[in-house]
Amino acid sequence: MTFTSIVRFDEAFAHARAILAAHAGRLGGRFVLIRDVQGCISVLTDIAPGADATALAQALSTQLGAFGGTPEEVLLFPDDFFDAERLFRSPDARPLFPPGHDEAVAGHVLLLEREITGLDWMRAPLPVPDASGKEAPRMTFFGVKGGVGRSTALTLAARALARAGSRVLIVDLDLESPGLGPLLLPADSTPRFGILDYLVEEAVGQDDDALLSDMVARSPLVEPDRGAILVAPATGVGGHYLAKLGRAYQSAASTDGARELAERVDRMISRLSRREDADVVLIDSRAGLHDVAAFAVTRLRAQSLLFGAAAEPMFHGYRLLFEEWRDHPNLSAFRDKLRMVAALVPEADRTAYLDRFLAASHHLFSTTLYEAAPAQVAGGEARFHFDLHDATAPHHPLAISWSRALQEFDPVSRPGAAPDARVIEAAGAFCSQVGALLKREVAL
Repeated sequence: MTFTSIVRFDEAFAHARAILAAHAGRLGGRFVLIRDVQGCISVLTDIAPGADATALAQALSTQLGAFGGTPEEVLLFPDDFFDAERLFRSPDARPLFPPGHDEAVAGHVLLLEREITGLDWMRAPLPVPDASGKEAPRMTFFGVKGGVGRSTALTLAARALARAGSRVLIVDLDLESPGLGPLLLPADSTPRFGILDYLVEEAVGQDDDALLSDMVARSPLVEPDRGAILVAPATGVGGHYLAKLGRAYQSAASTDGARELAERVDRMISRLSRREDADVVLIDSRAGLHDVAAFAVTRLRAQSLLFGAAAEPMFHGYRLLFEEWRDHPNLSAFRDKLRMVAALVPEADRTAYLDRFLAASHHLFSTTLYEAAPAQVAGGEARFHFDLHDATAPHHPLAISWSRALQEFDPVSRPGAAPDARVIEAAGAFCSQVGALLKREVAL
């Protein structure tokens, strides 16, 4: 069939997928559907050129519209590439068809997205950089939307952990809207260098001990005879903030090839954690579906708290992400480390609000990340499935109450503005649950 009307982005992908479903199993061989930065589609295959390949190329060419090309452009062979095997074996390639699809097709047809941003949402978690060293547990604080008290919650959790004796390293990865430094450090205690300084210096090989030694400052929020809150802010005391930010997200060259941003940040956190002898690392992620959030949530081996409110726009944002995760080739590596947080729970109708949040959260997980099966199947194999009221489940929210005390919480600049008793009343249970997840004591 030839399409004379406009073929939209979604339709082009659906057409290509249907064509490969119809042809790939019969033809044998391997296939990679490559979608470039503009959304244009081509297919790499190692089948032999001939009549069958020509028919496949013609079908792709006629049905993809502006997102396709001529038959010679949409169907490519290994000889068209310098190293085609690299594409067949790319770590970013994932199955085009879900498990359970026709086996003759499912295992031999891959999707390789050539996006400018967003790839980290679908990449595998990074390995521990130094397998011989013990790694402090990590927790990422993330929200698909901002304004839900994420940074305040992180600060309170850090204080509770430190009051119980833990050395807590805080890493501010909200690079485009930094705030933890001013929240936790007096201006005259800000370290010389911040995360952005590290990224621009490391890119040219200057991530030396002198740099690391001046990236962290101790917050006065906890008494010296307790544990410690150790803050690595997004920015230090130097200038050129926008110039550094504009260069922070690129990959950097290394002796073993280019090192992507996620790897660079992971290595930085590991080095700072060892240097500061941290017991726990808390990571403040940027809100929204940004690349920094992508690796902070899925790739840094961290438990991830997903902040939200009982509102449809919030859950719609998470659904956009979770529906992509359904096809994540390494979903099992991080899905059990996710946990929802109901933020800003109102004082009035608290129970009804939490019930509404719980129901929406369970529906979200059940229709995306949970396996549609009972908790146990034949043979005793456990399934990733949780009942609505299972308090250990990822969908079951930790809760933080809305409180004027939390709105006024500014412990360094205005230490008396938020009475401690009111702060603990609003967020004490949350802090205790964070401690339990990290297997660390807390003191409120």
